[in-house]
Amino acid sequence: MLMEKVFTLYQSLCTLFLRISSCWMLLLCSCIGITLTAQTPDPSSFPYRSYPMQPGFGAPRTWQMPPIPPVPGYGSTGNYRSPANSPAMGWKQQGNVNSALTQQQQLQALLESDFYISQQIRERDIRMACTRAYRQAYSTLITMNPDSFSLTMVQFLVENAYYDNLYDLNSFDSLICFQSNAVRRFLKQEGLPLNNTTLNYGIQQLFRRSLTMYDRKGRLVTLRPLSYDFNDYKGENDYSQLFTLKLLLSGKGQCNSMPRLYLMIAEKLGAQAYLSLGPQHSFIQYPDARNRLVNFETTNGTVVTTNWLMQSGYINAHALKMKTYLDTLSRRELFARSLCDLMLGYVHKFGYDELAEEIRQKILQIDPQNLTALIVGSNLKTQESLDKYIAAGKPPLQELDKYPAVQTVRQEMLAAYEAVDRLGYQDMPAGAYQRWLGSIEQEKKQRSQQALQQSIQADIDRLRKIKVTITQKKGR
Repeated sequence: MLMEKVFTLYQSLCTLFLRISSCWMLLLCSCIGITLTAQTPDPSSFPYRSYPMQPGFGAPRTWQMPPIPPVPGYGSTGNYRSPANSPAMGWKQQGNVNSALTQQQQLQALLESDFYISQQIRERDIRMACTRAYRQAYSTLITMNPDSFSLTMVQFLVENAYYDNLYDLNSFDSLICFQSNAVRRFLKQEGLPLNNTTLNYGIQQLFRRSLTMYDRKGRLVTLRPLSYDFNDYKGENDYSQLFTLKLLLSGKGQCNSMPRLYLMIAEKLGAQAYLSLGPQHSFIQYPDARNRLVNFETTNGTVVTTNWLMQSGYINAHALKMKTYLDTLSRRELFARSLCDLMLGYVHKFGYDELAEEIRQKILQIDPQNLTALIVGSNLKTQESLDKYIAAGKPPLQELDKYPAVQTVRQEMLAAYEAVDRLGYQDMPAGAYQRWLGSIEQEKKQRSQQALQQSIQADIDRLRKIKVTITQKKGR
């Protein structure tokens, strides 16, 4: 009878906890902790690398469940009191006590086993609930054509997933449209025709100076120039620093968000522009009136020369040959890079798990030479190799043949390094990046840069005269 009553109580408690688990999910999501779990042995005994992520993307982290309150009376940390230890039960005969203890130990083992399973189910349900926004975003993204898609839609899905679907697509789209309409009104006020040269020129004014114009209701509106945010530009304290939504709302961004906004505005206007990459950096390239590619640095609103981009010191000839840097990204490569943003935002928030790996594999399926996905893969292989090496007792390298599991994963790690090296990647320290970015003022004084600016301005002036001539003919 006693065992039946206890087991019935156990079933009732489990049912109750399963019913209220959905209410716990939202509560526990706010308490989720994330911890770093990397172990670092002596590098001299086991050569390895640790590639840094893109600015603001941090190191991969592992998911850690928040503490779940134990069921009163169950589990190893509970306060269950066996009948043998309860004076109120009045046990007198030693034989009965021993019998009860044996039965109770069996029941306790059963309860702890079942409770553990129930706890695992709840942990899985909580994780699924907390990551639902990312799973929905990924499910939508993989239905899109990577060669033809709306960048505004893709960018919204990536950023809104981090915010747990807090924002509305129409509101986000209206912010982009406001910027594109400002460009149209500016070009109209300047008397310029709408072609690729003038449209890119108009977009660049958003990054250069304040624009004053009348809106549709006749009100005078002043748009302040979009500027670089030197505060937490890597997103280490606030990951949303990397997002275009933050840029649109605050007017400040960095080298990830500013070129993306440029491209979204260009997409709205039908202008031709491309994303291009440098070491831990991205910028814009577009064809001018003579069909020459022009480099536009969104972080300071300046047209720059290729020589300045090369002066970072971390772009080698092999990277140029492999088109890793300073080359225009195709639509397919741009889509893969957006998936990288989704993956890295997810890893930053929840750690690396099966969904992150699924996204990474999808990235490589779309763009096999995606540097970010390859770097993440190499870091994972490094950690796996280190774990097995430590578990084996850190044997000398010359004796690794005696440890097939360690040797196998080490070879996989070296192959992952080779895949990254094949693209000409070189690590660029944060200090070097900031010094290079700050050298733009010296770049502006260079004759080659000034000549480039004058050439572009001459094209704009020529187009302005053509527009005036056409208007005069129409008026006759």
